[in-house]
Amino acid sequence: MSRGVHGILSERGYQRDAEQSDLYQGLMDSGGHPQMGFTLHQFGGDTHGFLYHNLRSFRHRRTSGGPDDNEYLTFSADGKAVTMRGRNLDKVLRAIISHTVMALYEHDGETPYRRDTPLIDRVEVTLLNGED
Repeated sequence: MSRGVHGILSERGYQRDAEQSDLYQGLMDSGGHPQMGFTLHQFGGDTHGFLYHNLRSFRHRRTSGGPDDNEYLTFSADGKAVTMRGRNLDKVLRAIISHTVMALYEHDGETPYRRDTPLIDRVEVTLLNGED
C-alpha cells in the first residue's frame, strides 16, 4: 500500500496490522468512522459500489452439516441482489449496519487468512428486473 493511501486510510480510522500484511482481509473497516458507502471487490476483477442509504433486505444465515459449514449474507441495493458465502459474515453485517465498511474483498482461494476474521469465499451480484 502506498504511503499516500495509507495516510488517507489512517486519517479515516483504518489501521492495517503490520503482522497481518500478508494475510487476506475480507473486511476493510473504518474503525468506527461512519462512511457514505463501500466497494465490493470480486476476485475476477469486478468492483461494485454501494451507498448505505440504498441498502435493503439484509439476511444472514448459517448452514450446518459437517466440516463445510457456511454462512450467507444477502442484501439488495439499486436493482442488484448481492449474495456472499463465507465465514464470520455476522461481523460484516454488523459493520454494514453501523456504516463502517469501506471495502469488502472476495478471497482468491489461496491467500492465508485468520480463522477469526471474515472470509468471503464467493460473491454473486445479480441484476434485478434487467436493470443495469
